[in-house]
Amino acid sequence: MASLIPGVVLKLLQTMNSNIKVRGEYRSVLLQVINIVPASTGSDLFPDHGFFIKVSDSSHSTYVLLSKEDIELVLTNKLQLGQYFYVDSLEEGNPVPVLIGVRPIPGRNLFVGSPKDLMNILDPSEFPSGTNDHAGTSS
Repeated sequence: MASLIPGVVLKLLQTMNSNIKVRGEYRSVLLQVINIVPASTGSDLFPDHGFFIKVSDSSHSTYVLLSKEDIELVLTNKLQLGQYFYVDSLEEGNPVPVLIGVRPIPGRNLFVGSPKDLMNILDPSEFPSGTNDHAGTSS
C-alpha cells in the first residue's frame, strides 16, 4: 500500500517551474485531499472556475488548484476528502499553484499526520528558498 512521504509538498513547491522532477515511492508524488473549496468570483458558484484543493503529505499542507482538465474529478466524486492521489508536478498559478497529472486512488482514508498549513506559517525561515511567495504571509 502506498504511503505519504513527509516533506514532499515543500519539494514540489521548490521545484515548481524547473525541470527537476520530484518522485515519490512509486515514481509519482502521493498526496491526500484534506479540503475542497469551489473557486468562485462574486456570487457566481459555477464549477467552471475550478476548485481549490488542500493537499497534505502528512507534515505540510497547502492549497492548490485543479487544472481545467481535472475539474471533472471533483464533480463526479472521483476525488474526495481523505482520498490519496498521485500528482506529477505543480505549475505556477494565480492565486495558488496548479496540480498537473492528477491520478486518484480509489477509496477514502483517515487523515494522516498533523500537517502544518503552509498558508498560515508566519516564520519565513521554515520555507526553503523561493517558496515563501506561496505562503500568503505578509512582512
